[in-house]
Amino acid sequence: MDTLQKSKTSTTKADLVTLVANKSNYDKKDVEKILETFLKIIVEELVKTKRVKLSGFGTFYVAKQAKRKQYSPFGNKVFESGDCCVPKFIPSNAVKDKVKAKVSPEMLDEPYSLTRSIG
Repeated sequence: MDTLQKSKTSTTKADLVTLVANKSNYDKKDVEKILETFLKIIVEELVKTKRVKLSGFGTFYVAKQAKRKQYSPFGNKVFESGDCCVPKFIPSNAVKDKVKAKVSPEMLDEPYSLTRSIG
């Protein structure tokens, strides 16, 4: 049973654990431990080498984010953040092609965005 609710807007880590456990016949606790270890190693390697390439999936890398103005919702103050480093991801061509073939723009209610509007 590897189906999840079709109306969900995202898949959680718990969902991934369930899907992998069901498809692989491993215990959920083992899968959860493996996933936690995998994610921890990805972050450690990003900090150490600044780049993690998973052939056939994509590349995680660290990029410099320039200074920018930010608005505080508390007190309507504007401040400038300094340069910082942020993790980014570039999907492989195989992943891009599979998503393009299986997901059409009409299937999305609206473009997914991690930014929030401040008004």
